[in-house]
Amino acid sequence: MNLEASLRERAALDDSAAMVELAQWLLVRGRRSEAQQWLRNAAAAGDLVGMTHLGARLAQEGDLHGAKSWLERAAEAGQATAMVSLVMVRVDIAAGRHGNLRTHLLPRSGPVHDRKTRHWWRRAAEAGDPLGMFLWSVVCARRNRPDDSLRWREAAAECRDPAVLRAIGDFCRMHNVDDAEPWYDRAVSADGDPIERSTAAARLAELLPDDEAERRLRDAATSVGAYGRGVLGEWLERRGQVAEAEECYRAAAEQGSHRAMNNLAAILLDRAETGAAERWFRLAADDGFAEAMSNLAAVHLRRGDQQSAAFWLIRAVGAENDVAWPALRQMLTGEGLDLLSGAVAGDTHQMALAGTWLARSAMTAEAEPWLRRAAAAGDPDGMDSLGFMLSQRPGGGTEAEAWLGKAVDAGSVNACCEFGVFRERQQRYAEAEELYARAARAGHVLGMTNLASLLEQRDELTEAEHWYRQAADHDHPRAMSNLGRLLELRADHGQAEHWFLRAARTGDADAMHNLGAMYGRRGDEQLARLWYVKAAKAGSDIAKAKITGRF
Repeated sequence: MNLEASLRERAALDDSAAMVELAQWLLVRGRRSEAQQWLRNAAAAGDLVGMTHLGARLAQEGDLHGAKSWLERAAEAGQATAMVSLVMVRVDIAAGRHGNLRTHLLPRSGPVHDRKTRHWWRRAAEAGDPLGMFLWSVVCARRNRPDDSLRWREAAAECRDPAVLRAIGDFCRMHNVDDAEPWYDRAVSADGDPIERSTAAARLAELLPDDEAERRLRDAATSVGAYGRGVLGEWLERRGQVAEAEECYRAAAEQGSHRAMNNLAAILLDRAETGAAERWFRLAADDGFAEAMSNLAAVHLRRGDQQSAAFWLIRAVGAENDVAWPALRQMLTGEGLDLLSGAVAGDTHQMALAGTWLARSAMTAEAEPWLRRAAAAGDPDGMDSLGFMLSQRPGGGTEAEAWLGKAVDAGSVNACCEFGVFRERQQRYAEAEELYARAARAGHVLGMTNLASLLEQRDELTEAEHWYRQAADHDHPRAMSNLGRLLELRADHGQAEHWFLRAARTGDADAMHNLGAMYGRRGDEQLARLWYVKAAKAGSDIAKAKITGRF
C-alpha cells in the first residue's frame, strides 16, 4: 500500500494525525480545498496540530478571525507553533490586514512591547518551538537584554527542521532583524524535506550576486538532489541559459521531480519536439501533477483532439488547477457543465453529484477527487459513492467500509444497501440483512430485492415473496424474475409466467431462461428454444449450454 492509500485509510478511520499528514501531502500537490477539509476534520476532533495548520491555512486565505479562533484554542492547550502564529494573526487583525499567501506567519511590523505578544512568544520559546525561540530573542534584543537574546538565538540555531529555518530566514529578510543568509544556509544543509531545502536555496540565491548564487545553487543541486537540480534549472532558465537548464530539468525529472518534468516538457514544446514534450507532461500528469495535466490538454488542443483535451482538463480541474476550468467550461454542455460549475464553486453536494456523473461516464479516476472532497466534508451521497467505488477496488475494502459506515450513519438509504452488499460479501449475513431491511423499509428497491434473496436462502419464502413483490411492483428485473420462480414453485404458473415475461421484456437473461425452462416442462419445444436463444444472446451461460445439449 502506498503512502497516500495508507493515509486515506487511516484518515477515514478517524485517525486525526493521519488527517493532518494527509492534508500536508495534498498541499504539496496543490490540492488546497481537500487539504483544508481534512484539517477541519482533524481540528474538530481536537487535534492541536490540525488546529494550528488550519489556522495557518485560514490566515493565508484572509480569514483572520477564523484563523485566530483555531489558533487560540491550540495555543491555550499548549501548542507552541500555534502560539507563534497567533501573534502574527493578531498583528494583522489589529492593522486591518487580510492575510498574505507567503508571509502570513510573519508580521510586517512588530509590536514587541505588547503584553500578549511577549506572553505567547515567550511561552512558545520555553515550550521549545525554534521559531518562537528566535522571535523571543528579537524581543529580548529590543528590550536591551543582549545575553538573553543571544541565548535564545543560539537555541533556535540548533533546529534542524528546514521549514522552520527557512521561516526564520524569511522573517529576518522582511524585518531586517538579522542576516537571513545563514538561516537559509542552515535550511539548505539540514536533513529533511527536500522541497523546503530547495525553496531555501532559491531564497538564498535571491540575496546573492549571480556568481555566488550560481555556486550555492549548484551545491544545493548536489546535496538536495532532484528538487535542488530543478531550482537550479529554473534559475538558469530565467537567465537565458536554456540548454543547461534543460540538462538540470532532465536530471531532476529522471529522479522523479514532477515540476522538473513539466518544465522540461515546456522547453521541448518550445522547440517543437511535441512527442517528447507530451511524454514528459504525461509522466507528471499521470502522477497527479495538475499543471502538467493542463499543459497536456493544451498539447491535444493544438492538434485538434478536443476529446483528449477535455479528458485532461477534467482531471486538472479535479486536481484544483485554476487555469484549467475556464478552458473546460467552454467545452462542456448540459448536465456536466451544470454539475462541475457547482462543484468548482465549492458546493459540496454538487461535488458529490459531479463525481457520480463522472463515474457513470466511465471516468472513475476523474470522479474520485470530487467524491473525496464531498466525503471529507460529510456529504452522505459523496461518502456513499466513494465507499462503493473503493469497494470495487482491490485493497480498498478497509477504507470502503469506513466511508459506507459513515454514509449509513449520516442517513443515506442507498448506502444501507451498498453496505449490505459489502457485508454479504464478507459473509456477515445478519448485518447485511439488517442493512437491507433498513433500505427496504425506506423504499429502496434494490434493498427490497437483496433482503428477499437473503430471506429466500433461509427458506422464509412468505416474507421473501412479500419483498420480491414490493420490488417487482417497481419493475426491478431480478425481483420480477425471482418472484416468478417462487410462484412457479407453488404451482401458480399463470402468475409465474406473467412475472417472467415482464422481467424478460427488460432484457433480464435469467427471466428469459426461466421462460425457456417453463415452456420446456410444458412440452412446447419451439417456445422453449426461442427463449433459450434469447437468454443466451442476453448472456446466460446456462441457456447456451442447454441449447448445445438439447437442441
